[in-house]
Amino acid sequence: MNRDIITIPFPNPGSIIVSTDTSGGIGNKPGDLVQTDPEMVAYYCFRVAVMECMSGGGIPFSVIIQNFTGDSVWDNYVKGVERGLRELELNEMEVTGSTETNFHLNQSAIGVTILGRKRNFSEKTNSKLRYAVIGKPLVGNEVLNFPQNVAPLSTFRWCCEEEAISSVLPVGSKGIFYEFSLLHGEKVSPNKIECELDLNKTSGPSTCFIISYLEKEEKRIHEKLGSLFYPIRLT
Repeated sequence: MNRDIITIPFPNPGSIIVSTDTSGGIGNKPGDLVQTDPEMVAYYCFRVAVMECMSGGGIPFSVIIQNFTGDSVWDNYVKGVERGLRELELNEMEVTGSTETNFHLNQSAIGVTILGRKRNFSEKTNSKLRYAVIGKPLVGNEVLNFPQNVAPLSTFRWCCEEEAISSVLPVGSKGIFYEFSLLHGEKVSPNKIECELDLNKTSGPSTCFIISYLEKEEKRIHEKLGSLFYPIRLT
């Protein structure tokens, strides 16, 4: 499956997974299109990058922040990343980065890169797999206004580690249908998919993700994930 990561093979101790995300025009500068606290911006930028890394079998060990907004936001950017690390119980992970100080930009801009060690990992295929979306696709101010619909990082980690869940894939700007086609292994006709969510809407900073899981475990997984669980049915 194609993912938004790079895997770098090493003979020992194994491969390194690199994932990244960027954000522009979101922050507290007058020119920003979405006004919000820089800590929140960094949190969601980190969220996308770390979800890509972990869904591809990575165990994160380092975070790199590329800060184009200015010195004044650095501490808030770090706080946003640290919030995500606490949710994932990765409190000892190293955070580093760089700030552009030679030029002043009219809008906020940040990039976050995650380095992870690849664990023993293989995505399983099974004729009795079922699929579900965890969380709802949100973008822009929706992310700030409906936090209860955002899949928590702690939930995402549980799904990555749960043996009955065979694959986990974050949903980005191309929407659920695009990512589901990747996860399913082939393009599926939109008329053959049933889900109460908008399958084509952007999920912004990966506010939701897709899982495939063993059919016999659906009741237990649904009970664990509660109201965030939205089944996908193929007809």
